[in-house]
Formats: sequence, C-alpha cells, structure tokens
Amino acid sequence: MRKAVLTFALCICTSLRAQSGGNKVEGHVLDPQGNAVADAQVTLRNTLTGTAQKTETTDGGLYRFAEVAEGEYIVTAAANGLAAAAHSLQVKAGFSGATLDIALAMASVQQNVTVVTGS
Repeated sequence: MRKAVLTFALCICTSLRAQSGGNKVEGHVLDPQGNAVADAQVTLRNTLTGTAQKTETTDGGLYRFAEVAEGEYIVTAAANGLAAAAHSLQVKAGFSGATLDIALAMASVQQNVTVVTGS
C-alpha cells in the first residue's frame, strides 16, 4: 500500500513539473556600445495565449524568466533613450533554457519646429 501511494505521489509531482515548464529564458540587454543597460523593461509574451511575464534588468543588464512553458514567445526590451527591440523565441519539449542577449539601438529623435512671422 505504501509503495502504491509513493508511486502515485511521484507521478503527480512529475506531471506537475512537466506542465509548469521548468524552462528558463535569460540574457542581457545591451546599449549600442555593448554596455549593460540597467533597469530596462523586458517582457516575455506568449503569442498564442497573450499571457505575459515582465521583469527589469539588474545593474549588470541581466534579465531572467523562470518556469517558461512550451510555446512561441516574443521577447521585448525597452529602456529610456533607447529604441525598443523585439525577438521571437520558440520553447519546445525538452528545452532546458535559452540565452538571448538583446541589443538596443539609439532612439530616433523627431523634432518639429514651427516658425511664425508677424505681418
């Protein structure tokens, strides 16, 4: 009886682990010179369900998402003064994790000048 209960408990734990993911997606957000970008906003969005996880980069520019389920994702990074960047990523069965470094370009500045002359 104890052996049957233990086997049942192990099966449940294994099943829950498979459903929850256990995969990780991590990397660094970098500026145009290759320096780490601290406090950048990084979003991992599932393209099928629309669910999203959000995090900020560390002082060293590192971001990490744990427990990522199978599916297709868009990873987006944004920071003040830099243009946002997005990359696609596919998480498959047997996937243990991926490193995705994201380089941000300088944001373009648009300026409108209106000149009014007196008559």
